[in-house]
Amino acid sequence: MGLLLLVVTTSLAAQPVRALEREIELTDALLFVPSEITVSPGEQVSLRLKNVGSSSHTFTLFAAGDQMAPVHDDDALIQYNGSTAKIVDVWVPPQETRWANFTAPAVEGDYHFVCMIIPHARQGMEGFMVVASQTGIELTTIAVVAGVVIAVAIVVSTFLRRLRQR
Repeated sequence: MGLLLLVVTTSLAAQPVRALEREIELTDALLFVPSEITVSPGEQVSLRLKNVGSSSHTFTLFAAGDQMAPVHDDDALIQYNGSTAKIVDVWVPPQETRWANFTAPAVEGDYHFVCMIIPHARQGMEGFMVVASQTGIELTTIAVVAGVVIAVAIVVSTFLRRLRQR
């Protein structure tokens, strides 16, 4: 009985960790849609960056949590971009899609992203990645726990049935 439970537990633990997949559209209206995403600390993130417009854009996500890039001053933004660490910096040509794959920071906070094509950020092409611990139980956690409970119930039921047959 213990061996079967060990096999079930091991097979559940061996499941690969899937990245959180999200899509952000980059538009000619100089917007990121959506302009805010929420992730958990340390989570694997896979962003599909879809440029639906006729102009090139960038998706530049700065690593300085809770710090705003100076989007209202082009020269200051260029200087900030050159001196501040980035989580990702992806160029997306018109009508194309690019992927940004990264690990979310371990530190909770609001991480600013902008389009570095001047003057797109100044005209409002910016947003935030909110890194926050998720409260409550996620659906995948419930599914894994339910699977383990069902497996244990089957093992116990089989064991009891065999005991009664003796």
